[in-house]
Amino acid sequence: MTNFDFKDRTCIVTGGNGYIGRAIGLAFAQAGADVILLGRNESKGAESVRLIKQAGFSARFEPVDLSDAAAIETFLTSLNQLDILINCAGAGESRGGSVNIFVDGQSQDDVEQRWTDMTNSNLKSAYLMSSLAAEKLPTGGSVINITSTASIHGNYGLYGTMKAGAEGLTRSLAHELAGKNIRVNAVSPGWIQTPNTLPNADDPAQQAWAAETSLLGRMGRPEEVANACLFLASPLASFITGETLRVDGGLTIIDPTTTSWRKMRKSE
Repeated sequence: MTNFDFKDRTCIVTGGNGYIGRAIGLAFAQAGADVILLGRNESKGAESVRLIKQAGFSARFEPVDLSDAAAIETFLTSLNQLDILINCAGAGESRGGSVNIFVDGQSQDDVEQRWTDMTNSNLKSAYLMSSLAAEKLPTGGSVINITSTASIHGNYGLYGTMKAGAEGLTRSLAHELAGKNIRVNAVSPGWIQTPNTLPNADDPAQQAWAAETSLLGRMGRPEEVANACLFLASPLASFITGETLRVDGGLTIIDPTTTSWRKMRKSE
């Protein structure tokens, strides 16, 4: 149970049908907010709502194509109140490259479709939601974009490119909405344990890999990302805007080559 109080506040979580989005929705529901989860997958959305209700709280899911401005406008027209917007919608891909356009038999059409798909999921959705919802947000409202530590690495291809764009969008929106005292920040998760990232947590090989994903010797938990969102949306963060808060257990502050170098020197 959280100590934050968002009673009488309405919180939208896009991508609320995913593991991190669901955890964020639950955290704000626990804190008393009226939580609305948005996404395209209705069955996963219904599962998120069921699990939040099972925990003793309430939320609802609305199917919205977040890459479609008209669909977003239609939803927002029906909304009476909006205080907190959390853009958590996003998707990765197994292909890591950005410019190796004919890898694995890709055609030019495949390459263009990848760009469209990755943009729609990870960047366009946040841009459209934030831009179109800005008029609904009151003075003192909050926008939080969920990005990724992939934004600062070069080995995540288009996914990292889009997340870097989302962090740039965060700074731009923070500047533009400051006059209305609407704060815009980002939360950048590192390796977070979900059934997607660690499908078999009992496998010793996976356990060993998971221990290497942070300085703290473990993967993060979805609720730890949610806690960062609670903080940034709260009065405790009233003088914080345009920032990216990394929730990665310290993973991105180290040079991985030093670990190998130190091990080598110890073995000499």
